[in-house]
Amino acid sequence: MRIAIVVVVSTAAIAAGLLGQKFSSVPGQGRSMVVTEYGIVAAPQFLASQAGAHILEEGGNAVDAAIAANAVMGVVQPYVNGMGGDLFALYYEAKTGKLYGLNSSGWTPKALTIEYLKARNIDHLDPIGVHTIDVPGCVAGWDALRRRFGTLPFDKLLAPAVSYAETGFPLAERNARYWVSKKLLQQPGYQQTYFPGGVTLGVGDVFKNPALGESLRQVAAHGRNAFYNGAMTTDMVKFLRGTGRNAYSGRLCRFSAGMGRTHLHQLPRVDGL
Repeated sequence: MRIAIVVVVSTAAIAAGLLGQKFSSVPGQGRSMVVTEYGIVAAPQFLASQAGAHILEEGGNAVDAAIAANAVMGVVQPYVNGMGGDLFALYYEAKTGKLYGLNSSGWTPKALTIEYLKARNIDHLDPIGVHTIDVPGCVAGWDALRRRFGTLPFDKLLAPAVSYAETGFPLAERNARYWVSKKLLQQPGYQQTYFPGGVTLGVGDVFKNPALGESLRQVAAHGRNAFYNGAMTTDMVKFLRGTGRNAYSGRLCRFSAGMGRTHLHQLPRVDGL
């Protein structure tokens, strides 16, 4: 999950910043170059690229487009992305020549200590188990990028993702190929969410995720506090504790309030990279 988010955000930002460069056509290539006055957004799924490009057309900048594309990725490719994950990004500011790096990865729950695990005879962690879930940093990362470099509010940036979650989107070939995860079949809520009516979706089938759409709506309307210190927070903690894991308290807000470990660093410029 973390790697995919990095690629979407950083790729979208970098691609949008290449507007002023000139490219020559390759003789014999199968398709024409993409040529636009607004910028180009590259993402693993075309609906995410389209959402980012639309933000550029609406007057947003590269960071705005990257956030919009990343949010859509969490809807259309939930098996590698999501607002429940972490976020990393590289941002190059052309007007100053400065390079910035964002680390918005969360820490483990406060009560999930070595003593807690030993008392329950846990000596190894299941890679997809509840004890490997950290405090999600994605939404805090969106907010940090938007506040520092963005130009548009959350309600505009998240509108495409909300739309696809609520009205649905048809699964493309890659979506259908990776939609079923046998490892997750027994995880609480997985089948109810991704196998509507108990049916396995295929290419062209329309998938809707209204619960995710509502979560995105809350962030769009109320900002990051909706995720880290609101009703959504209570629901997430209740779900986690319902699995029998009581290491999760009812507060994630400390990560949001002080940006926690959401660090934005200026990086040294390295020529040739």
